[in-house]
Amino acid sequence: MVSLPKHRYITPKAILSELDKLKIIQPKASHIASFLATLRKKLYGPAQISLNYIKIWCIEKYIIPNDPDEYFVANYYIKDDDDDPLFRLFVTVRNLMKNCLNSNHICADATYKLIW
Repeated sequence: MVSLPKHRYITPKAILSELDKLKIIQPKASHIASFLATLRKKLYGPAQISLNYIKIWCIEKYIIPNDPDEYFVANYYIKDDDDDPLFRLFVTVRNLMKNCLNSNHICADATYKLIW
């Protein structure tokens, strides 16, 4: 068994280099690439997500948790037309919603939320 770094992304070239250092017979790079793709899919799920996956995730996270700092989906909209697919998510925490009650304006974007 070869000990490899625990990086999420390791290349076939790096694996071949380690095998060469250990004087182990090297498989084809394409075989290693195929193995890594299968392993990543098994460990981390598909590389691309579908609107159906997003919808299922939203339904699972739609329940408001007891922890005031745990996120939940407050609202979502998914239009899965073949011509123009679209999704919108509103993810928040209870403390943030509580702070909104005392605010006149809210500035928000997809990265973080500012309340003043």
